[in-house]
Amino acid sequence: MLKVAIIGMGKLGGSIAELLHQKGVKTYPLKRNDPLVDADLYYLTVPDKSLLEVANKIPVGKIILHASGANDHLLLRPHYPVGVLHPIMTFPGIDVGIPSPPIPAGIRGDPEAIQQAKSLCRLLGFQAFEFNGDASIYHSAAVIAGNFSTILMHIAADLLASQGIPKDHAMQYVMPLAIESVKNAAKGSLKETLSGPLARQDHATIEKHLESFEGFPKHIERAYSSMTQVGSMYLAWEKRKIKQKKY
Repeated sequence: MLKVAIIGMGKLGGSIAELLHQKGVKTYPLKRNDPLVDADLYYLTVPDKSLLEVANKIPVGKIILHASGANDHLLLRPHYPVGVLHPIMTFPGIDVGIPSPPIPAGIRGDPEAIQQAKSLCRLLGFQAFEFNGDASIYHSAAVIAGNFSTILMHIAADLLASQGIPKDHAMQYVMPLAIESVKNAAKGSLKETLSGPLARQDHATIEKHLESFEGFPKHIERAYSSMTQVGSMYLAWEKRKIKQKKY
């Protein structure tokens, strides 16, 4: 039977340990400073700054995976074989809930480690894909999708709350719109799926919105303005690509 040591009992590590336990896998959930146990596979879910410190405690020759999307497997050298298994999903912790599969997971590393990462993904219900490009660009994409949307949701809810709607209610009112917009984003280009004043090129409404932010914290106006500019550039870029295809 496969024996897996999960080192790092934060939200991700705790969730992974629980999922493996549910699958009947012999799992050792360990905190960073717990005594090491003998296992077939060591999966490091500690903060990035602690990866080397923890890896150096593991005997050379053992298979080690880490969960950092911002670092490639070479960080763990001189260990061999080593790899990365990075789930592209937010894990709020087992007290809140574990996300439902399938969950995309980027994997990379030495051949033996990749094989083990794929096996682990099958057990966890993750949808594994191999990635060998720039780890920072890969991770920034995950951060934009997973973190920035959360920030924008709070800005939208705060704006509604400023008009007398309780913040928790405001969040529930804007949530269906946000969820539907994200779903639509996967169905086509920005031009095909974007709605609202930017899609209609309704500059008068956009200016009216920006003027209404006077008296609010500056970050709200900056966020709205920045996203509008980025959206306009993306729409123009898509238009140029379509024109180039025609000719």
